[in-house]
Amino acid sequence: MGGRWRNLWDLSDTATMDVGLSGVQGRSSESETVALGAVDLSVRWRPLGRAAKERSVLWRNELLVRRMSGETVAGAYSLARWQWARRWFVLGRYERFGFGADAHAGEDPAEQGDPHAADPEERWRASVAWAYVPSEFQALRLQASHTQSTSGDGDSEDRIMLQYIFSLGSHPAHLYW
Repeated sequence: MGGRWRNLWDLSDTATMDVGLSGVQGRSSESETVALGAVDLSVRWRPLGRAAKERSVLWRNELLVRRMSGETVAGAYSLARWQWARRWFVLGRYERFGFGADAHAGEDPAEQGDPHAADPEERWRASVAWAYVPSEFQALRLQASHTQSTSGDGDSEDRIMLQYIFSLGSHPAHLYW
């Protein structure tokens, strides 16, 4: 069972705000009750007239929460995208995942004998990207990201990715861009 609520407000002639809530509940393959929930917020700005195709700003945020077997785990991200020319974009994104209150909140997990009570996989990631979009059917993106573990071991990972995206044939129209 699940549902989604979404609403879009005009903040001005050039800006909109989109807010959404989502939730679903069901059973896992081990017959455990699993509940998922999310809240999202997007703010978009695009000038009127001819400049509408050449400039825009998007700020998007989302928080996701999962509850299973008495344990709650969450993840969130915030993304900013700036279109500075007709086909050019710069993006920045911060995300954090694996955090949340668990079944042993406020207690020392070592005393409970449960190594998974304090999620050792809690991490954050920061990314920057440059994108060139020559048409609605193709895009070229260069992205750099740094991922860091919040546990004591300081485990980290750095990536640089070059991606070419293309589509063939017809595709569904977007709700709005």
